[in-house]
Amino acid sequence: MYANTDWLELPRDVMSLIYTKLGALHILYGAQSVCSSWRNLSKEPHLYRSIDLRTNNIASDMGYRGIDVNKLVKEAVDRSCGQLVEFIGDDWFQCDDEHLRYVVDKSIALKCLVLDLKRSRLNDEEVFTGVIRKVSFLEDFRLSFDHWPLELTEAVGEWCPKLRCLRFSWNSYYGCSLYEEDRWSEVLIKLVRKVPSLEELELCYFEFPAELIKEVGLSCAQLKCLRLNNEDWQRSPDDVEAYGIAGRIPQLRRLYLST
Repeated sequence: MYANTDWLELPRDVMSLIYTKLGALHILYGAQSVCSSWRNLSKEPHLYRSIDLRTNNIASDMGYRGIDVNKLVKEAVDRSCGQLVEFIGDDWFQCDDEHLRYVVDKSIALKCLVLDLKRSRLNDEEVFTGVIRKVSFLEDFRLSFDHWPLELTEAVGEWCPKLRCLRFSWNSYYGCSLYEEDRWSEVLIKLVRKVPSLEELELCYFEFPAELIKEVGLSCAQLKCLRLNNEDWQRSPDDVEAYGIAGRIPQLRRLYLST
């Protein structure tokens, strides 16, 4: 059926759809080099509304081939001409201060930001906190971190009131003092009070205090999905009743307890 297809003569709307499926980095690295007409089409800003580094393991694949992923990301951001609304990194993407600032500074309409910073070179939490202050339209924020991002969490509550999805995941919560646990509880309670539009919330924690669960139920009237991750969960149906989570958040549709 496609044996005689002239790929260079495909209608522009069909090519645009193909490009959308390919993703921003595949366009820059491969498709735009086919011919002049394909390259001209590759300059359309709407093709770069989403940059997803998880697609087909593209970041790791290009890294193994010696391709500068950060350079391609910058080019994709430039071509978006401010239309970038979704940036999704992965654990291979070696984000640092410069590159994160560049993505955010050039993307005033950013609505989705997903980052795994466990292997990143971003070590200054103040830098990331400053970045959060620039994404007031953010609706979806998912972050994997390797330490306690207290200041960052406070900034999210202050500067991202339109959040619908919030996911925090980190590793290094062992050995923290009781003060840190209490401080973290205070920060989380303040956060959920300031983001009433939340529909999905995921948290990793030591133990989830009743005050926090109660505040989620009171402040997040639109919450439909809640994920609570704790190393000490006992996997049994009694967990839900023992914690009283379902009763405190009557609007909840999906509840996940995992270790």
